[in-house]
Amino acid sequence: MKQPLSPFRTLFFCTLIFTISGCATYQAKPLNLTPKQPLNINELVSLAPAGAVSIDDGLNLTEIATLAIYANPILEIKRAQLKVSQAQVFSAGLLPDPQLSMSLDKPNSSTAVNAWSAGLNFDTTWLFTRTSALDAEKYFMTQNKLNLLWAEWQVVQRVQTLTIQYKLELQQLALLNKIHDLYQVRLNQSQHELAAGNLTLETYGPDLTALLDINVQLSQLAQKHSQTHHDLCLEMGIDSSTTLNISDLPSLKVVPKNVADSLLTNLASNRPDLLALSAGYQAQESRYHQAILKQFPALTAGITHAKDNGGLVTNGIGIGLSLPLFNANKGNIAIEEATREQLRMEFNERMTQSRNQVEQLLALQSLLAEEQQQYLDQHLPPLQDMVSQAQKALKNGEISSLTMLTMETSLLNKQLEQLRLKQSIWNTSISLNALLAIPAEVAYSTPQKSMESL
Repeated sequence: MKQPLSPFRTLFFCTLIFTISGCATYQAKPLNLTPKQPLNINELVSLAPAGAVSIDDGLNLTEIATLAIYANPILEIKRAQLKVSQAQVFSAGLLPDPQLSMSLDKPNSSTAVNAWSAGLNFDTTWLFTRTSALDAEKYFMTQNKLNLLWAEWQVVQRVQTLTIQYKLELQQLALLNKIHDLYQVRLNQSQHELAAGNLTLETYGPDLTALLDINVQLSQLAQKHSQTHHDLCLEMGIDSSTTLNISDLPSLKVVPKNVADSLLTNLASNRPDLLALSAGYQAQESRYHQAILKQFPALTAGITHAKDNGGLVTNGIGIGLSLPLFNANKGNIAIEEATREQLRMEFNERMTQSRNQVEQLLALQSLLAEEQQQYLDQHLPPLQDMVSQAQKALKNGEISSLTMLTMETSLLNKQLEQLRLKQSIWNTSISLNALLAIPAEVAYSTPQKSMESL
């Protein structure tokens, strides 16, 4: 007849089975050494919600920003980091494992029996620190969510800036090509006159130099435009050879100073990066609180079941208590307190920096608007009328072709200057919208204040 298992063996096998049943299994995941292939534009559109993006009529600023959020490689890494935070919250909420201790003593005397003991101990410190530890990880997860949101805002800002630059560079290339055509016609005429002996090299040389200069400008702008196209495709996560069909730009709108001042008042409760810093500070508050709680004695409680060499079976209760005489967690308390102060200063500095940046951009916006209105909007229309009148005068033989060329190139150069100024105003407006936490769909779909009203 088989004897029943002793309590010692029963506890051992039950613990072993329970432990193995709850174990995770390891699965290798080798690195993919093949570079990831970028998406094409149709694959990218399929990632967005149905009906959110249409490429048939060209992509507008909001649609381009939407697509970039779904495929930007930097954002994919940020989303992976968020999963780490979620796992840390899960880890912080788990109960600590109990400690099982077992021993066996074999006596040398034949009159004594084997002695054994089994004990189960549990650290009760978590009862006091679990809430603060879990709160800290939850705040850290919130911080990472907000950092991801702020990273999305920054991607939107970069993509919109590149889109504006892309469209305006196309317009600049068109104007430079017009200037090139004018100089080419002038040079052809000069070559004909030079061959006929009616023109000297002294007059021909400047015509050739002017054409060469405009060729250099065209080449430089074409290279810059190619880089802009590459950067925009990279931000959107698509192949750089993709042909982008971008719709006409919306009306250029700026943020009035009174609106900016109002938004600055509530900036800490609206802008994702400031909210993330606030969540990080709250997480550090919880960690500091946790360090304070850990300075008190740690209590360990347990139960024991044993049999001595005489065959006497006993049950017992054990309590362990740490004595905070030397360490008392003072080092960790000092570290967490200093870290909290550092985060507080970082938050205050970011707030001050944000206000200074907004005020600087508002001043720049005002200067650019004044330059746009006074030096270009007021002067370009008369110059255009003058060129129109000059074309009639040229047909009547009242002015020379060189004078006509000078007036036409002056007009085109002023239009180029206007496009560069327009790009600066766009960049300022986009930066202000990001700093003031104005969503893109609000910034470019609702009236704020147009340039014409400044």
